[in-house]
Amino acid sequence: VNEGTIYGYVTDSDENPIEGATVSASGIVTGVTDYNGYYELLNVPAGLVYLSATKDGYNSESAMVDLVEGTS
Repeated sequence: VNEGTIYGYVTDSDENPIEGATVSASGIVTGVTDYNGYYELLNVPAGLVYLSATKDGYNSESAMVDLVEGTS
């Protein structure tokens, strides 16, 4: 199966962690950040992935990521 893992942190403009932000990989795999702003999306289909982070009260952010099979 052609899958990988995407992980990272969601922070505000002052680099403070944002807890409870929703992070989505092309709407297929979704997760929520912990108190450190950390998220981990497992079993994301390899290829171009539209990664987005949203939370009420904050500007949404998004990026295209080229995920290679078996990587993170």
